[in-house]
Amino acid sequence: MMINIAICDDERIFLEQLEKTIRFVAKELRLVVIVTQYSHGLELLKHQKKHQLFFLDIDMPDVTGFYIAEKLMKNEQAKVVLVTNHRSKVFDAFKYNVFRFIPKPIEAQKISEVLTSYDAELEKAFVLVYNAFLNARFRLKYEDIEYVEAFDKKVSISAKNELYEHRGNMKWWLNELDLSLAFYQVHRSYIVNFAKVKRVDASYCHMSNGQKVPIAIRKRKKVIAQFEAYIMRKMSE
Repeated sequence: MMINIAICDDERIFLEQLEKTIRFVAKELRLVVIVTQYSHGLELLKHQKKHQLFFLDIDMPDVTGFYIAEKLMKNEQAKVVLVTNHRSKVFDAFKYNVFRFIPKPIEAQKISEVLTSYDAELEKAFVLVYNAFLNARFRLKYEDIEYVEAFDKKVSISAKNELYEHRGNMKWWLNELDLSLAFYQVHRSYIVNFAKVKRVDASYCHMSNGQKVPIAIRKRKKVIAQFEAYIMRKMSE
């Protein structure tokens, strides 16, 4: 898995040193990274969708690292690492839900801890699946799953209009997916991702990709209620 990293500081020498250290550590950890330098915070914000991990200097002349971190809180995929000479500012960082806080001068060990922790989080967000048509294995994001179907002692996963297979059974998936959020078991053989559902009627969950997932008769009222509750939660966010 490739990690796309943005680093932002008003000191060019520090940016070069930080990028060099990140690339060195990534190579040691056998991680593939893309590193992009920014000397202005507002420029970084224009391109934030390109990146996943952000190293931000707190003290910059145009906008502070705290300002950028606050803006990035709206970006669900963003993980922010704040960098500074002032250790006392670590307490101010907590309100911005930062991933890590590291002091200057940058040490390779600190970068290693950040990349190792971030890679571990990525692993939790993916499941290894198999595509029979392509005869290949893929790492699939849980959020991309449309529904899970159990049949003939196998599990099929629909995601991005493709079908994948997984060795786990329905019990494994019920334990693995966060059923308190978007996922819900609508039938003994189906778990749907409400984030991928357009509407629900008495018989089916109508998926955004045009497919229909059957709802068990005994679960009809509960499924409709759960879907409505999910919509209300999203509207209040």
